[in-house]
Amino acid sequence: MRWNDLLLAKDAVMPDPPGLSAYLLRKYAHYGLLEQRGVRWVITESRAAFEPAVGGECNLLFCGNPTVLWSLFRYMSDKPPGLPLPIVEVINRRRELPFLSMRWKEEQKAPIEKYLKNHAVNFVSDLWS
Repeated sequence: MRWNDLLLAKDAVMPDPPGLSAYLLRKYAHYGLLEQRGVRWVITESRAAFEPAVGGECNLLFCGNPTVLWSLFRYMSDKPPGLPLPIVEVINRRRELPFLSMRWKEEQKAPIEKYLKNHAVNFVSDLWS
């Protein structure tokens, strides 16, 4: 992550002043990614989408349970051997919910999709529809 991405991720987890944005949490709930149970928020769905990139690469867009990404990176660390793992970027466009983006090699697309589907990640054409 670049420094600005790290600061954005920090603000999403612990903004100043302390506490999470109730507006942002309700917006994620509106799209079906979170659910409020009493005073707790629970991740109810993880979503992913591929979008084309240049030079034989594709972007994986992700929103949901971050532990799935940790296990994906461990799984992909040797498939195929020698390819570096991508940098995870936080994308925070105006009037959209923040999400994660990773640029993978095109040949890694099939094993990534299979792995994520086996771990209950829903593949969609658009993260927010």
